[in-house]
Amino acid sequence: MAGEDLETAEAIRAKYLKTKGADIFDDDDCANKDEIKQRTYKADEPIGQCTVEEVVEEEEPEIQEVEAAAPVVQPPAALPGIREKKDVQMAFSEKKFAHLPARESQHKEAPYPKSKKLDTKPNDQFIDVEDKDPLWLKDKGDHFYRRHDYHAAINAYAKALEADKEFLMARLNRATCFIRIRAYQGCIGDCDDIETQINGMKEEEKAQDAEFYAKLLGRAYLKRGAAQAWLSQHDAAIIDLKRAMEYKGLYSEHEIQTIQMDIAAVEVRQRSQEIKLQGDIFFARNMLSESLEQYFKALELDATNEYALSNVGVIYLKRQDYENCLKFTN
Repeated sequence: MAGEDLETAEAIRAKYLKTKGADIFDDDDCANKDEIKQRTYKADEPIGQCTVEEVVEEEEPEIQEVEAAAPVVQPPAALPGIREKKDVQMAFSEKKFAHLPARESQHKEAPYPKSKKLDTKPNDQFIDVEDKDPLWLKDKGDHFYRRHDYHAAINAYAKALEADKEFLMARLNRATCFIRIRAYQGCIGDCDDIETQINGMKEEEKAQDAEFYAKLLGRAYLKRGAAQAWLSQHDAAIIDLKRAMEYKGLYSEHEIQTIQMDIAAVEVRQRSQEIKLQGDIFFARNMLSESLEQYFKALELDATNEYALSNVGVIYLKRQDYENCLKFTN
């Protein structure tokens, strides 16, 4: 039986060598596939040329834990020696107001504006520093002015001037507020005081801050000229506006041109008002036609002359010409 199995194996081997190199998928190989019988090998029988390799698992490397090094303990630092006992004299800044720090008590005066007086009256009741510090009150007035609260600003500037009548910046700012509320005479009065105080200074004192005082005068002339123009004080207004133009370092070229245009407008209004005055004389004599003629001539020079427009409306009202009355008064 064993011999037959060996012959069968030799026959299969010879057929393999004969067909070696041919197409392994040839039909001849598969023609007699039924003739190939499945064999069962014994346990100790070698299986052809096949061998089974033993798979050996690799051992995992052993991880060794490394202990951390012990911290190095530094020796304690040496304590300093005991200081000797000494008497130290402490000097403190001067304080004008006990409840405020020195930097808030205006220990050093600001160069501009200059306010040196903190006078008090027997009946005065002060709540805080703002009630008696002119510089603080001036800043408060500036705050109200920027908020367009001109009456409150005037009150703050007036309070500052009560404590220091030589506080020129507060006086100039109050003059500006007077123009805003159309209190032109008050503006003229403040500008007059500024001019009087500066011109009354000694030359040595004025020379120390010549540029500052020049700026004050230039602005005072401009504001006073504007107020005089609104009050129909045309000659005085033209003089002050021309004096303000002399401070070219204070005003830009555009502002100089604007002042020149204002002067031309004041001169036109001045001629228009002179003709309007002739019409007022005829109106007082009840010569309405002659008066009306003069008013129209005044309006030809200055169409915005509100005084001539108003008087023309009055004449038409007296004539019961209500349509023309409304036309000119509106």
